Amino acid sequence: MLSAFQTKVRALGLDEDAQEDIRRQVTSRVLRALHREATGTGTSLPSRTGGWGWGAVRIGSRRARVRVELLPGTPVLRMLDHGTEREENRRAVETRQEGAESTSGRDIGVLVGESVHTGDPTAVAAGPSYTETGTSRRAVSTARSVSTGTTYRAASTEPHAETTTPYRLRLTLQFDDTPEPAAPGADAGSAAPGTALRRFTGRQRITETGAVGDLREHVPLSLMAPDPDPADPAPDPRLAPPDLTVATRPRSGPRPGLLGPDTLHADGTARPFTFPENGLHVRRIVGLEHVQEAGRRAIAESYGIDLTDLDAPGATPARRTELLRRAAGTALTRPGGGAAQTLEDGTTNTALSTFYDQALVPAGYEVPGLTHRDPAGTDSARLSLHAKPDVSRAVLLTVADGKKLEVLRESAEGIGTSVSHEHTQDSAFGGGVAIRTEDTGLNQLAGRRGWGGGGWAGLPQTTESRSTTKTSVDPAGINGEGDWLP
Repeated sequence: MLSAFQTKVRALGLDEDAQEDIRRQVTSRVLRALHREATGTGTSLPSRTGGWGWGAVRIGSRRARVRVELLPGTPVLRMLDHGTEREENRRAVETRQEGAESTSGRDIGVLVGESVHTGDPTAVAAGPSYTETGTSRRAVSTARSVSTGTTYRAASTEPHAETTTPYRLRLTLQFDDTPEPAAPGADAGSAAPGTALRRFTGRQRITETGAVGDLREHVPLSLMAPDPDPADPAPDPRLAPPDLTVATRPRSGPRPGLLGPDTLHADGTARPFTFPENGLHVRRIVGLEHVQEAGRRAIAESYGIDLTDLDAPGATPARRTELLRRAAGTALTRPGGGAAQTLEDGTTNTALSTFYDQALVPAGYEVPGLTHRDPAGTDSARLSLHAKPDVSRAVLLTVADGKKLEVLRESAEGIGTSVSHEHTQDSAFGGGVAIRTEDTGLNQLAGRRGWGGGGWAGLPQTTESRSTTKTSVDPAGINGEGDWLP
């Protein structure tokens, strides 16, 4: 399957670095480690392809994105096994660094000379000279770094089930974040020129899908539910698995209620939400693609792009596709760019679930690194995501026996200071003669011979402090609902 994809993209001139990254991304070890991330919106990596042209003949280059997605099949229960201890960790690390440098000093010098008239018409004067110079420099540099780390750890000791899930792998070469418009029936004729045009401009969307094997997993029994026998009576609807389909799409406009301090609790009252001391162990964001789309829309609207038709009830799919392509075409959201890759990496399941506690505070969770530089200038954006859980709509999924939740919080602060002094001193004796000619006038010729010395002294100093706290609690599994505001 990988060979078939590389054959298709070879005509567009995908660079060797990107092809090597794709080969590394689809290895069995990487897919096993990242399969939970790849089964959602997938993982991506920036690349560069050829520009305008036909076939393998291309002029210039174009940024693109290669997306890797795993498509799971139906899991199959293989066996039930004895009790075992399993552990899952999520670690959030944030580091801030500040530094400053300053240099100060002075230079001083003295030149003393004496010339005596010689009576010669050419060498009219001559005499000795003495020179003394000194330099002093002082340099000070300071650096400060603050690092905080939070580890969410979930451990279980109970019997488990062994399941096998078949997976298919899909590789996609993207030039925008919206699907190609379908062209069945009457629209087929109008779509053909568009496809040829996209091939000529080097913006052809290429997809290849194929089976990559089965993944065997161990799942705690408390997180599983047996499928009912069709012949049995219908179960209590309150015990049915919750519907996790997100039907509400992103929409523009202010949301004052989402930024307010109050949220609905289980008793129906609205009061400020207090983040539990042991944290919220968020495993996955349902509707992640909507959060990512909202981030791109917010950035596009900051460029002045009008996207109001996206919220119109009568907007056609073609119109929505066109507007979403415009939102994905800015300097900060264009696929293949550094800022666009940072935006996607900062809004993945792993990032949002790990830094969920930051999204609950008034400042929000800020996506770093949204800066694009080119010869025409620099584009920068500050995008923060705000989340508010609606505890009144939380659904209890299971009560897990033998589970333990732990939160390990670490903080480290380092301060480094360096002070250096440099001194230089030079002395020289010499002599000079004044030469006068009709063509050049009066000129001073001098020579000297001297000695000097210097010294350097430095005083580096580093201070570091660390602190660690840990909180543990026995959990219950909950499916919570809430809103996101980018």
